Amino acid sequence: MTDMEILCDCLIETSEKILLNYKANQDISLIEKQAKALEEKDKYISELEERLKKYESTNVTLEIKDTEQIIGFSPTQSKTPKPPSPKKISLDNDIKLKRVKHNKIRYYVISGESPQLLYEILDNGEQGKKVGKRTKNGKNYEYQLDK
Repeated sequence: MTDMEILCDCLIETSEKILLNYKANQDISLIEKQAKALEEKDKYISELEERLKKYESTNVTLEIKDTEQIIGFSPTQSKTPKPPSPKKISLDNDIKLKRVKHNKIRYYVISGESPQLLYEILDNGEQGKKVGKRTKNGKNYEYQLDK
């Protein structure tokens, strides 16, 4: 064997010893950590058992006083709570108006209706009174105006 081969073998053996020693130390430290954790858990369990014994040994009595029964919820603690006022539902948000034109006059119709009712358009752009209806006839619409 040459000097280089001997040196390489020596380095390999040394590195294997270091690796084995490192693994052994690592295993020991892991076991030590587990042992410490178990000790802490045991101490905590014994403290809880002692507290439980103290609570079992003391007699606790509760007195319930008769009070006037109030039904309902009142954040003001009044004896006559008022129910909350109902919310107003606005249907305007659910209705989608569409502008249509018939005989050079513009009307509003409600999208999704069949037949669609025609409403006049007021000067301020709002929906006016009903003035007729339109129905789909093939590809076109048929308009029927009220008299």
